[in-house]
Amino acid sequence: MARYVATTLINSPTPMWDSFEAVFFVLAGISVGIVFGVLFPSLWRTLRRYFRKKSRYEPRSSKWEGSLSLKLEILNDNLPDEQSTDNFDQKIYEAFSAARYFFHIGQTRKSVSLYVEILTHEKVSTQETNRALYELAQVYEQMGLHQRAYETVLELLNRKPSDVNVFKLLLTQCVLNFDIERLKEVLGIFKGHVDQNIRRLISHGICSLTLKRKSFDDLSLPIEEARLAVKWDRTSLRALELLWMFTSRQFWKRNENNPKMIWLSLATDLDAIVQINTVNKISCAIGSGYLAEVLEKLFFDDSLFFHFEAVKSEFFKAFSYAKINSVVQKKFFQCLLYSLVLVIYSFHQKIPSVEERTQKCSRLFFFFFFLKHEKIPPHIFQLSGDIKGLPCFVTGILAHHCTVCLTEHSSFQWNCVHCGATETHMPIHEMMNF
Repeated sequence: MARYVATTLINSPTPMWDSFEAVFFVLAGISVGIVFGVLFPSLWRTLRRYFRKKSRYEPRSSKWEGSLSLKLEILNDNLPDEQSTDNFDQKIYEAFSAARYFFHIGQTRKSVSLYVEILTHEKVSTQETNRALYELAQVYEQMGLHQRAYETVLELLNRKPSDVNVFKLLLTQCVLNFDIERLKEVLGIFKGHVDQNIRRLISHGICSLTLKRKSFDDLSLPIEEARLAVKWDRTSLRALELLWMFTSRQFWKRNENNPKMIWLSLATDLDAIVQINTVNKISCAIGSGYLAEVLEKLFFDDSLFFHFEAVKSEFFKAFSYAKINSVVQKKFFQCLLYSLVLVIYSFHQKIPSVEERTQKCSRLFFFFFFLKHEKIPPHIFQLSGDIKGLPCFVTGILAHHCTVCLTEHSSFQWNCVHCGATETHMPIHEMMNF
């Protein structure tokens, strides 16, 4: 047997020394992998935390007065090594509990000091550091240090670019306190899974930031941002409404001195309302606010109103009620009723004369009443009947409830203030159809 083994090794095509060399390199590679994979990251994290300065996490604002001088006994490093190792997890838990307690009782300085101590301690794990950053950002936000809160949670997003909760917190901060450029910066960092709910939140965030602009003299930029909102969520009714609203404003601005084109613009706006309501599954109040602004301009100025006769045929070519199916017809006229109530309320606020106010409201009401017939009777231009009882037809149409949490709201809103759901509001009472 021994002679057979010796003969096999001697006659083997691979020398014995090459076999030992291969085993050696395999073991050496495993050892180096363990060193660089386990020991080196731990050493690097320790050194990084040791040289990190507290000023990186402390607030930088004129609102902050005094100095952070609170010393933490629960994170004292002077304990023996065995005792420090055994009790460190418990001390971290106590530190977080104390920081949250100080925050809830209104002592935000002590709370921030505790979080800073946690962040700058060299033995705190990465997971606990991330948790401290997340909570510290929220403390800064409550204190009014919005810029510092943004920087803190942005650092956390750079560490965890796939974390959805961190992204949602940054998205909320951008919408409430900053502009769309900050939101674009966050979107460039976030690498997490973008599902339909996230897309809807991003689209609504862009819409909110676009509407926060103080001036809309140059409509090209708002239109571009509205298109970006539609790109993120093509099913979002808010994004579609925003794009329609700014596109319509741009067209009205270009033709403000041409009364005939203004009436054709109204026909285009009505057709856009039909298209939106074709895919609309929530309240028909969508677009009614802007449409009320358009109607108020048209029916407030008598000179504009009497130009309708000249473009009546073109108007009904651009907008044809007969092409709308029965389901969309109901939604369309419900949206018109919302606008009608808003315009009547505005007329009652701005026009002191009862006769003049009633005449304008009568024209507005009967104009839409005869839209479905594509025929406006001649006497509408002299109509001055009293329609003070008109609002009673639509009593309660502004009341809505969220279909997710069933919370009632006095008016239509894009986001439920109770559960945060988007585009879930439905009218509590059905509106009267024409």
